[in-house]
Amino acid sequence: MMYKHLLFVLLFVSIISSSFAQLKQHKTYYDNGKVEEEGQYKNDKMHGTWKYYYDDGQLYAIENYEEGVEVGEWVSYYENGQLETKVNYVNGVLNGLALAYFEDGSLQGRATTINGVLEGDYIAYEDVDKIKEKGTYKNDEKVGLWIENKFYSNGNFKEEAQYLDGKKHGSHKKYFENGQIALIANYTNDIADGPYKEYNKDGTLSETGEALNGERHGVRKEYRYGELSELTTYNNGQKEGRYEDWNIDKNQLKEEGFYKNDEKSGYWKLYDSYGNIEEEGPYKKDEKNGYWKIYLTNHHSKKYRKYSEGNYVDGERDGKWIFYNRNEEQEYYTIYKNGDEVEKVKDGIEYISKYDETDNSYYTEGEKHYKNNKLIKTIKYIIKGNTIVDKEVWVNGKLESKASEGYEKRIDYYKIYFKNKCSKKAQVALRILDMKTDNWTTKAWFNLQTNEEGYLADTKNAIFYYYAEDSTGSYWGGEHRKNVDGRQFGFKKIDMSSNGKGKYFITLTCN
Repeated sequence: MMYKHLLFVLLFVSIISSSFAQLKQHKTYYDNGKVEEEGQYKNDKMHGTWKYYYDDGQLYAIENYEEGVEVGEWVSYYENGQLETKVNYVNGVLNGLALAYFEDGSLQGRATTINGVLEGDYIAYEDVDKIKEKGTYKNDEKVGLWIENKFYSNGNFKEEAQYLDGKKHGSHKKYFENGQIALIANYTNDIADGPYKEYNKDGTLSETGEALNGERHGVRKEYRYGELSELTTYNNGQKEGRYEDWNIDKNQLKEEGFYKNDEKSGYWKLYDSYGNIEEEGPYKKDEKNGYWKIYLTNHHSKKYRKYSEGNYVDGERDGKWIFYNRNEEQEYYTIYKNGDEVEKVKDGIEYISKYDETDNSYYTEGEKHYKNNKLIKTIKYIIKGNTIVDKEVWVNGKLESKASEGYEKRIDYYKIYFKNKCSKKAQVALRILDMKTDNWTTKAWFNLQTNEEGYLADTKNAIFYYYAEDSTGSYWGGEHRKNVDGRQFGFKKIDMSSNGKGKYFITLTCN
């Protein structure tokens, strides 16, 4: 019995001794003598609790091992002692709630793992109250609705997005580095869908529109310096419907028309720098096709007139084109074929201009009247002191007749002038009795800049009507109702009979 008891004691001591022999303490130090890390090894593997420190002695991290396998709670700290991370291991695999904090103690992130696989709710912050990611994991994959945001290095938002099952879905925003919004849009299953807005870096609007199934759809508007510069209508990615191109410096149209199947189609109007129509006519399949009219605005008088008209075929002039003089009387016509000039025929009135070197300008010294390229007569102006005092009619080189009175005294029609004394651009519409057709006609619009004077029309009737408005909404009008470009305006009646024929001025004034 005594032998057995001694044998048991020796065996127990042997076991304890063997066990202690397998544990080895470990400790390292910084150059300043402070502990850097401490723990122990068992069978040359990390075992038990390990601690790590900053060089000032403040605790940095605590880890737990079971013979080299991560187990239990692991934590890390900021240098100020605030908790940084907290996770849990089971047999070397992350399990349970994982937490991360900012240095001020506010939450930086939260997730849950089961056997090393992300599962359930997840959230991560870029900064306090700035969500970086938020959503749900299932078997380590993102599922359902997610919020995913990106940030610039200065902390400002770069992008805010929502995802559904890994695809963009819902609100989507992009930002400039200065914090200004750059884009507001919407997605459905990774495809742009719904209204959107784009902005410039200074915060001014750049573009608005809508998307349908990833394609532009509906009205798209482009802006420059906050002003509308272009309007385009789309149908499933193709231009379809109304189009407008604007001169933002003068707040007036440059061109307007329609598209069909991504091609110019239907009636188009192009405008000059004064806001008057420069060309108008139909397009077909992106080419000028049909009857077109071309107009000119005199840079000095601002008088606006028809210059030429004729036919286009597949973008080329074809057939007879008529050209008009300054009084909208036919001067000549040209025959075209496939865009090439075939024949030019003088058939009307050609005004003869001469250059005056003293004042660096041109003046009219007479007229030539043609019929089918044959000169019928020449009218020479007798000018004194910049005034036509007489006219001579010459036929075949011979003087046929001579006016007996000064031309200005014999003028038998009214010349209508307008002057804009307002601080904003104004536009004028006239109702006059046309001298050629003897029919009432509407002429619109004549554009007058501030302090500009315009010679707008001639008429033999002492009565005419006008409507004017400026860009602020101020207007001048009366009771005579007429439609212009689909809108109804009240025109003011003017009686020039007491003034006598010749020049008649109307001045637009503002308070």
